[in-house]
Amino acid sequence: MANIIEDNNISILINHKKSPENDINWRYVEKRYKTLMPNSEICLGDYPKDNYSKSTAINNAAKKAAGDVFIIADSNIVFNPDSIKKGLDALKIFPLVIPFGDIIYINQQSTRELYRLDPSLNINENFFNAYKKEPLPLGYFFIVPRICFEFIGGFDEAITEWDEDNMDFIYRLSDEFGEYGRLEEYFMWNLHYERINYPLYIKGINVERILEMKYPLRDMSWDIRI
Repeated sequence: MANIIEDNNISILINHKKSPENDINWRYVEKRYKTLMPNSEICLGDYPKDNYSKSTAINNAAKKAAGDVFIIADSNIVFNPDSIKKGLDALKIFPLVIPFGDIIYINQQSTRELYRLDPSLNINENFFNAYKKEPLPLGYFFIVPRICFEFIGGFDEAITEWDEDNMDFIYRLSDEFGEYGRLEEYFMWNLHYERINYPLYIKGINVERILEMKYPLRDMSWDIRI
């Protein structure tokens, strides 16, 4: 049984792009939050219909939030509570904490296996034998004090390029409050979703444009053993 995080002053701001597969992933991830962080507030970010924007979604989620500490997370990211606890402690030193080192992309089969796990269980990093790993990405999951988020005005909604939104947010916050902290000893897991090879995206291309181009990756496997 994993350790429960009892803090009641945390708002979890969720970036969720609606799709059948993403919605199924979120139902499991939401159960995990509610089980492991029962006193935290979950705020799902809205965005204009047919005009997805992570920046808009997170900023709208923040407007609903009541907590003094924000967890900013993509809806398909799975965590262990130890990394969150350490990340909350690290906020005493840093203005923003990324509470993991590597992100592990798991394939569709492994994602379905994860669905069957009790949401209260710790995930063993060796549980999945087929995955792709991205080292030290600047995105997916942040812990930040509300006061810092609001001071810099949250995410810049004028930025539409995938991942540039995360980097801009981190750099502006670091310019005002100092360097961010990172807990490299922990992992997080990215559940399988739309069949596009996201880890190999070309920097600067809009996500919507990538999807419109319909890259011929239909048969590409995520079973990349490392």
